[in-house]
Amino acid sequence: MRQTILLLMILFVVRYADAQQWLIEYPYHDNEDVVFTIGDMSGKYNYSFGYRYDKVEDIMYPHALCVDQEGNYINKDIEYEGVKGAFNSAVGMSDNNVFVTAYCTDYEATDTYEKMWVAVVDPGLNILYESYVSIEDPYVSFGYTAYSVVNDDNKFVVLTKVAKNVAEEIMLDCDFVFYEFDEQCNLLYNKYLENTSYNSEISDFVFIPYRNCYAIFGRAMNVTGVNSVIYVDEEFTYLSCLPIDDLNNYPNYIRPYFVSVGHCYEDNTILLSMQTRNTSSLAEYCPLVLRVDMDMNIVDSIMFERKDVTDYVSQYNSIAYVNSNTIYVSTFEVGDMYNLESNTSTVYVINDNLDLLGSKKFCLGYFMNILYVQPTQDGGCIVQAYYEKDSDKVAYICKLSADDFDVAVEEYKGKVAIESYPNPVSSILNINIGEIESDDMMINIYDISGRRCKDYTVMTEDKMISIDLSMFKTGMYYYSITDDYGNVVIDKFVKK
Repeated sequence: MRQTILLLMILFVVRYADAQQWLIEYPYHDNEDVVFTIGDMSGKYNYSFGYRYDKVEDIMYPHALCVDQEGNYINKDIEYEGVKGAFNSAVGMSDNNVFVTAYCTDYEATDTYEKMWVAVVDPGLNILYESYVSIEDPYVSFGYTAYSVVNDDNKFVVLTKVAKNVAEEIMLDCDFVFYEFDEQCNLLYNKYLENTSYNSEISDFVFIPYRNCYAIFGRAMNVTGVNSVIYVDEEFTYLSCLPIDDLNNYPNYIRPYFVSVGHCYEDNTILLSMQTRNTSSLAEYCPLVLRVDMDMNIVDSIMFERKDVTDYVSQYNSIAYVNSNTIYVSTFEVGDMYNLESNTSTVYVINDNLDLLGSKKFCLGYFMNILYVQPTQDGGCIVQAYYEKDSDKVAYICKLSADDFDVAVEEYKGKVAIESYPNPVSSILNINIGEIESDDMMINIYDISGRRCKDYTVMTEDKMISIDLSMFKTGMYYYSITDDYGNVVIDKFVKK
């Protein structure tokens, strides 16, 4: 009986990305890649930054795109000093402009990047202000990654890595440097922080306004090599380092990777998205969202695990906070990117209580990787992705609204139909089984990701079954009813 139910779960289907508000796809030529790795919202505009790679000329150009709420956009290569480089951070400003950074070099035949470029760019992708920061002895190169935030003085703080030789950058054994800029890109202050461990991986950087400090998420300042949070004060002085995992919880470690910060709350909790290896099936990883306190104690959590399917969170940013009822989390299924096999990318929507409210799936017939998700002014989100087509990387940028996150189900009915009410339901769900003739029934409840939440065995002689759902979180669910003869009825309901 249970085996029959599991097989029938395959009948659950969703709409595939056919109701987005608008879609941008390019390049339009062969032998060219366009990939956007970073971006941010600024007023009524959304910016995306990355690179355009001309395979014929073998040249990589810094590339940018700005789009309004209706999908009108401008895109172009951005020029700055140096023969090569790439964007590595962006943060929106209050006037529709954006603050961006990039690493660059004056030397083509080198693996070092001795300069960092910072600029303010307007919606026309014009450079309003810019400046350059040069590497200082004993360091020879900036790191490939950087993170920018705005502090409570409306100054821009940039965190990046610095290496004493190229091998250190490759091995991740780097120190850190903080730069503070004003809105005209004038450098106000900088400070170096020596890394005390062999690893200097950074996955996110955030200013915590209610504690007047900064938090660095990654693997650094920690001899164990596990993912941690590093706190520094407003002068960028080291305060402490705490592992995200509870090291006493062996063997049930979270083992987080690609940690992104979604929001810092007034109660001094932090919303994080990540991927974890602590799965319950054959999947190697699955996406996980945590709400933690400043000591990394878990307050609440939600896991997006699909049975025996390995899903990653978006590498550069996987969570976009709009408001308490609308938070987007972006993921993608690990497929065979080398054979360009089709995979499924999914964006989920949750709320502050970490209730799952909906999801949106993308399956284009090519390998697709969502790299970044950012909020829009009207409560939607921008999905930055690329897919592989004939060995070229095609940029895929679309806008979704909260209304696009709907779930459809292909229902398999037995010999008779059933009726359930109320729907949405807050506590008791009543199910009228109609003409089903059965002394006992198995009722299974699943969430929209296909995970089984609850099983009931019901003995009944009447036609009405009542189930108490008051302890269920808000969201969409399915139930399946299996009678004595193996007939299965599948239907859905919303818990409010």
